[in-house]
Amino acid sequence: MHLLYVTDLVVTPADTPSGAVPYERLVDHAADWLSRGGHVIHANDLTTDGHATLSEGYDGESRAAVWTVIEAPTTRVLLIEVAQRVAQNVMLTTRVTIGDVDGVTSFRVGIARESDRGGALTPVGFTPVFQPGIVGAVTRDLDLHLHVGGQSVSDRYLQLPSPRLVDDFAKMLDSSQRLPVLLVNTRTQPAWNFAREVAWKLVGLVRVVTLANYTRGRLAALRPHIAVPPGGARLVWSEAHVPGPTWGEERILSSDAEDLRSSVMRVVAPLSALYRGTDHVWQDARRRAQRLETESFARRVAAAQSSADQSELVVALQGQVGALTSERDEFEHLAEEYASEAASVRDRAERLDSAEAEAKYWRELYIETQAVTPTAEVDLWSVIPPLVPRADPAETFRAIEAAADDRVVFTPAAATSWSKISYPEPEDMLEKLLGLANAAVDLYSEDPGTIGRIDEWFKTRHGLNVATADDTIQKTKALRNFQFDGHGYDQTPHVKVRDGVKPNQVGRIHFAMDSDKKRFVINHVALKLYGI
Repeated sequence: MHLLYVTDLVVTPADTPSGAVPYERLVDHAADWLSRGGHVIHANDLTTDGHATLSEGYDGESRAAVWTVIEAPTTRVLLIEVAQRVAQNVMLTTRVTIGDVDGVTSFRVGIARESDRGGALTPVGFTPVFQPGIVGAVTRDLDLHLHVGGQSVSDRYLQLPSPRLVDDFAKMLDSSQRLPVLLVNTRTQPAWNFAREVAWKLVGLVRVVTLANYTRGRLAALRPHIAVPPGGARLVWSEAHVPGPTWGEERILSSDAEDLRSSVMRVVAPLSALYRGTDHVWQDARRRAQRLETESFARRVAAAQSSADQSELVVALQGQVGALTSERDEFEHLAEEYASEAASVRDRAERLDSAEAEAKYWRELYIETQAVTPTAEVDLWSVIPPLVPRADPAETFRAIEAAADDRVVFTPAAATSWSKISYPEPEDMLEKLLGLANAAVDLYSEDPGTIGRIDEWFKTRHGLNVATADDTIQKTKALRNFQFDGHGYDQTPHVKVRDGVKPNQVGRIHFAMDSDKKRFVINHVALKLYGI
C-alpha cells in the first residue's frame, strides 16, 4: 500500500462554555462524516467494532467502511478505514485514527492507494489527493484547538501587516520545529484566492502567511534566500535553508485556485507520508490491549493450576496461546511495515538525489547565463527612510510615494503636521503609513477583491483601523476640508494609529480618497485633530 498523505494533530478543548470532551467530539465528527449523503451512522455505533456500506463516491463507486475500537486503562482508540475504487485496479483508502491515550487526544488522517493487479507491474497513473472532509469539519469546530508539535493549526491564513511583525516572523522561520510556510504576496485577488484555498484545504500540512508589498520587501531584506517573487508565492520548508518551490505572479494570474492548491499538495503530501508514515497511536493501543489480554490469560492459567481445574486450565492455555500468537503476528506485521517503509524511504531518497542533481545543474547553468546581468532592481519598499520626530519627513514621504507608484501623495500640510510634534512611536506611525500606501495600491488595482464596507476592507485586508466618519470633523469645515493641486478634498477618513493612550500619543493619519486620480491624498500625519 502506497501512503499518499497524512495529517497528524493533537486536539485540546477550547476555552468555551461547551466544555467539549475532545475525543467524544471527534467521534461525533467521524459519525457525521461517515453519514454524508447516505447510510446514517451514530456516534454510539462507533463505540464497538462495526462496518457499513456508505454512499457512492464521486465516480459512482460505493464506499465500504470498517471500524475497530480498542479500550484499555487510560487508552481508547477508534480506527476507521473507508475504501473506494478510484480507477481500474486501484483502491483508495482513507484511514482515520482518533485516540485518547494517557490524557492526550490525537486525530490522524491518512490516504493510501493500492493496486489489486497482483504481481503485474503496470503504471497506475497519478491519483489526485484531496483533504478529507472530516479534517475541515474538525478544524472549523470552535470548541477544539488543533496543534502540530506545539504549533497552533487552523484553516485561516496569517497576515503580516507591519514590518515590526516581519522581524519576529523572520526569527520564527529559523526554527525547524514548525510546519512548512507558504508565503504569498497578495497584491492581486488571485493571490488572495490562492492563499485562502491552501489555508483551507491543507490543514496540518502548511501554514499560509500573506505579505503586503512592503512587508515582502522587509522579509527579503532580512532573509534573502526566501525572498518571495513580486505578486507570487514561495514555500519555505521546516528547514528554511532548503530551497523551496516558487509560484510567479504570471502563473498565479493564469491558474485557478484549485490548480494552485493541487500544485502545493503534490509537493507537500509525499513528505507528510514519509515523515508521518507510522500510526504510533494505533500501534501503541494494540500493544497495550494485547499485553492486557496476555496478562489476563496468564492469571487464569495460574488460578486454574492452583485449583487443579483441568477444564479451565485447558481453556486458559488455549486463550494464552491465542493471545501470544496474536502478539507475535502483530510484531511480524510491524516488521514487514517497517521494512516496506524503509524501502519506500530508500526509493524516495534516490529520487530526491536525482532531482537535487538536476536542480543543481540548472542552477549553475542559470548563474552562468546571468553572469553579466546588470545590478538587480532595488525593491523600493525595503529602502524607505525612518520617520524622525520634529524633523522634515520629505525624504520618507517621497520614498513612500515612489514605492506605491504614486497611489499616495503627501501634501505640504502633512509634512508640516509631522515636523511640529515629538511623536513617541515614530516606527509605529511609519508602519501605518506603509500599510495605508499598500492599501491604496491594492484598492486601485485591477482586482481589489470584494470591498463591501470600506472600513472592514481596510481591517481584514490590511490590518488598519480606519474610520470614515467623525461628527466633529464633518460639522467643522476648517477641520474637514483642504485644498491640494487645485482641488478640494475631504479629510474625514483617518487611520487610528493609537487610541486609549496619553494625548501626545493619540496618532492619526487623515487622508482623502481621490477616485478620479486613483490615489490617497494624505494631509495630516500627527495627533488627533481636535480635543487634545
